[in-house]
Order: sequence, then C-alpha cells, then structure tokens
Amino acid sequence: MPQRRNGKLRVAAILKAGEAVIVEKGYEAATMAEIAARSNTKIGSLYRFFPNKEVLANALIAHYHEGVHNAFDELDSRIQSLSISSLADVLLDLMVDLHQGAGPTLKRLLEIPEVLSVKRGEFSKSIHKHIARTLTLRSPEPDRQQGARHGRRDPRQHEDDGRLLGRRRPRRSSGRH
Repeated sequence: MPQRRNGKLRVAAILKAGEAVIVEKGYEAATMAEIAARSNTKIGSLYRFFPNKEVLANALIAHYHEGVHNAFDELDSRIQSLSISSLADVLLDLMVDLHQGAGPTLKRLLEIPEVLSVKRGEFSKSIHKHIARTLTLRSPEPDRQQGARHGRRDPRQHEDDGRLLGRRRPRRSSGRH
C-alpha cells in the first residue's frame, strides 16, 4: 500500500474502478486496461500498484474481509447482552449491510475459481469461522433454561422470529396482565 496521500488516492480510484468493471463484466472479462481507463490512471501506474488482475481482486476481497472482521469483532464484544432474537436481527443486518455495500462486486469475486484466488477461499472460510465463533459465544443454553422456568417456548421458536421473515405472528395472551 502506498504511503503518500496521492498514491493512496490513486489506489482508491483504481479499486473503485475495478469494482465497477468487475460488476459490469465479471472477473474473467474485466481487463486491466479498462480499469486503468475508468480510474483515469496510466496503465504503467496501475501495474505498479497491482501487477495483475488477481492482485487487484485479492485487494478488493481483503478490503471486504477487513470490514466483516471488524463488524464481527464489534458484535462479539456485546454478544452476551443480546437475546437470541436480537442476535439473529444483528446477524441479518450485518449480512444485508455487506450485501448492500459490496454485494455485486463480492458476488462476482467469489465466483472466481479458488485455484485463481486463494483469498476467495480464505474469505469464505473466515466468514464461516466468524459466524461459528459468534454463535458459540452466545450459546442459547441459558435462554432455554430461563424460558423453561417461566413456562415459555424454546427461544429458537420465539414468537418474534417471524419478523425476520417479514411476517408478524399474533401474540398469544399469557393470561397475566
């Protein structure tokens, strides 16, 4: 990564152009010449920062990976204060945010055969590990025990879970007012 401000701005422009070209044409059809033209960068300058298209794709994947990693770290720091339903909402929001921010580009990059991009495989495995770690940190055991003591259903079948699918379930009267 360049140290000078102009170099950082140039790399940001190249990455933005790379995203656009990859979304429009796909990884295989994207060319370094088109990325250079779209970013108003001379081809020699582009190759100085990114010697080939794989290096550029790996830089994009690493950028998305860093964002996901930071989001999961923030989530994990407050995991114990979240109910199962809240955790599901937060995980869904995280995935929606990732899709809105990087979705089309990331989808195209994850279509790259793993033999062409080691970063692609590392990204997918890392996401799986983050989700597994987060779910392990927030084990549902205490909620199930607490719910059983109060005569409630298992929280994995919680009434509010219908909201995640965009439908609302009617609340049952508990008989207590």
